[in-house]
Amino acid sequence: MKYFLLLFLVFNLSWAQDPDDGSMFSAEAFEDLKRSNPFSNMSPEEMREIIQEKSQDNSIGKLIEKYPKMEDFLSHWYVDKEAVPKLFSIMEDSTKVKGFFIKFIIAFVLGLIIIHYLTKGDHSFIVKFIKKLALNFIMMFCIWMIFYFSFQENLEPTINLMKTHLL
Repeated sequence: MKYFLLLFLVFNLSWAQDPDDGSMFSAEAFEDLKRSNPFSNMSPEEMREIIQEKSQDNSIGKLIEKYPKMEDFLSHWYVDKEAVPKLFSIMEDSTKVKGFFIKFIIAFVLGLIIIHYLTKGDHSFIVKFIKKLALNFIMMFCIWMIFYFSFQENLEPTINLMKTHLL
């Protein structure tokens, strides 16, 4: 799960900003990123140098120092021809996104109802706490699986890179 969190941290890199005015990607740049990867003409070694240079003074740099395999993954992920565009294109198919949110809400509400009914009774506080914690983990796993199966073709290149460089 820490690797999925890494993907969300990646978007906070300071080098994703325009050096002239400090603003984030424009809407046009974001659309270009969904169509093709602007970093795909670079080698992973060149990207690794850029990542090291731009992340040395922030929290991602500390994370990369602690987990060097993440730097390897990021350098290959950023230069991959299809991983970045497919990941950024998740929001393009509105029917899939709507379907995911409906499934998410149903799973979340159903999970809360199940947790409520399975943990009420004459149990001690610790037993209730452990049951609720375990059931919450199961519910979150189910929600992650719903996300994965809803956007499997978009996530597959990134997951394959994760398997190759993080495991």
